[in-house]
Amino acid sequence: MVCGPLERDTESQETVLNPTVLVEILSDGTERYDRGEKFEHYKRIPSFKEYVLVSQKEPLVEVWHREGDSWSPWSQREGRAGARVAFQSIDCQLVVDELYRGVFEP
Repeated sequence: MVCGPLERDTESQETVLNPTVLVEILSDGTERYDRGEKFEHYKRIPSFKEYVLVSQKEPLVEVWHREGDSWSPWSQREGRAGARVAFQSIDCQLVVDELYRGVFEP
C-alpha cells in the first residue's frame, strides 16, 4: 500500500519505491527469508511503516510497526482467531476471522 503519489523504479516499473505497508503471505519456503533478510532490506525504505506477515498454517497475522523515522525501533503485535489487528499507519483494522474465512473452518 502506498500513501500519496506512487513512485516507481525507472529500471523496473514493477518496483514501488515508496510503500507504506507491505504484506507477505508466509510459506515454508519463504518464511525465514521474509522475516530476516527481506525485512532488513525493507527497513531501509524511508516511507515504509508497517510489515504484515500472514500465516498459512494457522489464523495468525503479525504486524510490525515503526514509529518515527527510518532509524526508529519496530514494535510487533499479533492477532489470532477472534481478534482484530490495527494498522496504525493507515488507520485501518482487520478482523482475523474474516481474512481466514473458509480456510481453517471445519
